[in-house]
Amino acid sequence: GLAKPDTLSPLAHARSLRETHGGVAEAFAAIAREFYRIRFGGDSAASPRQTDPDSLLFALRSALRQNSGSRTAD
Repeated sequence: GLAKPDTLSPLAHARSLRETHGGVAEAFAAIAREFYRIRFGGDSAASPRQTDPDSLLFALRSALRQNSGSRTAD
């Protein structure tokens, strides 16, 4: 699978996936950046943001489906 190793940060894991799973890496990196913005940037989840969280999850799910072929991403 594409499980994140304990030794990698979320963004490092996304970078490690770029070559073989570009769409998944891009979608996962967007979610990680949003997490970092809230967790370490002092913003709240209710702060205005450029991207809707649901759209980030939809993009990741879509990328996983494309990556998995006939397998499901649910």
